[in-house]
Amino acid sequence: MPGKIIACFRAPRTIQATYDDAAIEYTKKLWNQLNSSPDYDVNKIDSIWSLLSDEQVEDLIFLYLQTKDWYVVPNSRKKDTMSYEFYLINKFTLERAIVQAKTGESYINLLDYYNVEDRVFIFQPHDNIRGEIKANFSIIAKEEMESFIANNEGIIPKNIIKWQSQVVNL
Repeated sequence: MPGKIIACFRAPRTIQATYDDAAIEYTKKLWNQLNSSPDYDVNKIDSIWSLLSDEQVEDLIFLYLQTKDWYVVPNSRKKDTMSYEFYLINKFTLERAIVQAKTGESYINLLDYYNVEDRVFIFQPHDNIRGEIKANFSIIAKEEMESFIANNEGIIPKNIIKWQSQVVNL
């Protein structure tokens, strides 16, 4: 199931409406396949970000930053680190960093990171970012991540490649 659909089944709001075009189009396409009939007209899906789960997005950023000479500290990637996704150390400079990523319409409030002295990598594919960007903030652009996916298929997990195959312009 698309990540946006999975996210709608989280507590405390167990069932909620989905207003995401990509997730809806994929669901129509899946219904047509499972029902073996064209019950729904399906529009092109032009964004992978609603199809990926939050963990898949983190995996992509994880891999991307490793190609940029950042070691990811594996034990830092836990559900109890709510203010960031994982911790990094630069291979050459030993600089420290954290990563914050949000998908969908969730926004990232940069104020939450103003007291962080380490570098802060930020990813929000819909540019839902509030606050002033400080010198130690690095915004990872959606287009940069899409290029990374397209140009590094050999290291991208198969479950993400599956979603990439559903998208028209990636």
